Amino acid sequence: MTKHQAKPLKEAVRDHVEARRLSDERFEALMAMQRAHQQEAAKEEASSPQAARRRPWLWVSAAAVILAVVSMWWLWPQGLITDQIASEVARNHMKLKPLEVESGDLGQVRQFFVELDFALVDSKPVSDRGWQLRGGRYCSIQGQEAAQLRVHDPQTGSVRSIYMAAYDPEHFGVLPRVDQGQSPMVTHARGLEVEIWVEQDVLIVTAGAP
Repeated sequence: MTKHQAKPLKEAVRDHVEARRLSDERFEALMAMQRAHQQEAAKEEASSPQAARRRPWLWVSAAAVILAVVSMWWLWPQGLITDQIASEVARNHMKLKPLEVESGDLGQVRQFFVELDFALVDSKPVSDRGWQLRGGRYCSIQGQEAAQLRVHDPQTGSVRSIYMAAYDPEHFGVLPRVDQGQSPMVTHARGLEVEIWVEQDVLIVTAGAP
């Protein structure tokens, strides 16, 4: 993506509506399961004289189903968000657009990204893998301005992309924090391996060959 280029409004609205539609459809399906459970319990109670004594257990069972329904509906959109992030960064990685700054020094690359409202992170997971910085360019993740860094993996000879954006949990959802001992989320998109985590309040996403 070019500098400052965000997702077009029409596309962003379409994605939001589609995500909301899928969430609502899933919720309705789960609620239908819960209603079916209640109807079955009511039939059993009507047909058996001993059912009245079991009524408390029926309510406990129904409450458990409702809790499961609400929990699944609440967590469902998070999967949509991470899938969208993974698909977007994988698509951008495959394009390998020209770098706007070329340097193997993170300090010099930081100086280029002066228009970002956060500082690029010297990420521990990235450093531990020995990836060598080549440079970067401005991009965006889900409409939020970001930096796209390009690194070289000396062990495999492959090129990987690292994306950084200011982390907003309301926009990106709840993601693992490596500086709290949590492991990065690993997924796949367009045949690429994608890792997602938060470090020093910065969203970090990597994309490259598995």
